[in-house]
Amino acid sequence: MLALHGFTGTGEDFAELAATTGGRWICPDLPGHGNRAHDPPAAFDPETWAHHLLPTLPPRLHAVGYSLGGRLLLHLLGRAPHRFASAALLGVGPELLDPAARAERRRADAAWSERLRTTPLPEFLRAWYAQPVLQSLGTHDSPALRARRHRQEQANPEGWALSLAHHGKGALPPASPLLPRLTFPILVLAGEEDPKFREQAPKLAARLPNARADTLRHAGHAPHLEQPQATADRLREFWRETDGNPEPSGRESRQAPLP
Repeated sequence: MLALHGFTGTGEDFAELAATTGGRWICPDLPGHGNRAHDPPAAFDPETWAHHLLPTLPPRLHAVGYSLGGRLLLHLLGRAPHRFASAALLGVGPELLDPAARAERRRADAAWSERLRTTPLPEFLRAWYAQPVLQSLGTHDSPALRARRHRQEQANPEGWALSLAHHGKGALPPASPLLPRLTFPILVLAGEEDPKFREQAPKLAARLPNARADTLRHAGHAPHLEQPQATADRLREFWRETDGNPEPSGRESRQAPLP
C-alpha cells in the first residue's frame, strides 16, 4: 500500500492504520514536510515529484491519499494507472476548475503562508485548526493524533508555506484530464462529522470512471487519524471487493522517503 499524508502531516501519520491493517505500507513524506521540509521549490512540481516517486514503488499496489495527499495522488494515478489496483481518497473533493475560485483560493493560501512566516508556529496551528472543516481534529483524541501534534511542533514553517504555494487547491494544476484513465476501483471516503467533504465526496466519485463515495461514522475530516480501527475495517472491506483479492498479509510497514 502507498499512503500519502495531508498538509502539516508526515508519512508517520499512517503508522497506526498500517499496524492495524497489516501488509507492507510505503508512506513517504511529501515536499515541504517531515524529512523533505527543506526541499527547493523545483521539487514541488507534480510531474517532477511523480517522476522521482514512481521508480521507487512496487510494480503494482493499492493507494491511499488524505486531503493534500489525495490531490497529489490523483496526479500520480493518472500518470501510471497500470501500476495501481485500487485507490482510496480520504477527505478529498472535486478540483477547483473555475478560474475565479482558483484565484480566490490562492489568495487565501498566500495569507496563510504569510502567517506561517510571521507568527509563532503554535499560533499558526491554533488558527489553522480553528477552521470549521478541521475542528474535528481538535475534538477527537487518539494516539495517532497526539503523535501527529508532537511532530507538527518540530515542523519547518517555510516548507509548509511552499507546500501551500505549490500544492494548494488553487495552485496545483488540475488532474481532470487524467481522470478518465483511472478505470480501477476508487473509494472516496468522508467522515460523518465532516459535512463539507461528505457532500463533496459523491461529486468527486461522479467524475471518476469506477468510483463510489462512502461515509465513515464518528469521524471528521481525517478518518485514519480519528478512527483508525474503523477506517482499517472499511479499507479491508474495499480491498476485498476489488479484483485480485488484495487482502494485505503480514504485519510489515515502512516509511519510504522520496529521493
